[in-house]
Amino acid sequence: MSSNFEQWCKDQMGRLNGTDDLALVSFCMTLQDPDEIRQYLVAYLGSTPAVSSFATEFIQRKVIEPARELAA
Repeated sequence: MSSNFEQWCKDQMGRLNGTDDLALVSFCMTLQDPDEIRQYLVAYLGSTPAVSSFATEFIQRKVIEPARELAA
């Protein structure tokens, strides 16, 4: 995970649940299925518009993350 992506995740987790703990994010990084990622995020963070928005952007960023690391 790039430092930019990690910092973005910490910021988002802080807004969503008041902590920058990335255990859930680290687990979701191991998952391949976007629907499964979304289900875990909703299960642990709640079913709110903010969580839905985070899940959507997290999945998009996760997909492009490997390409960014190769370019760095």
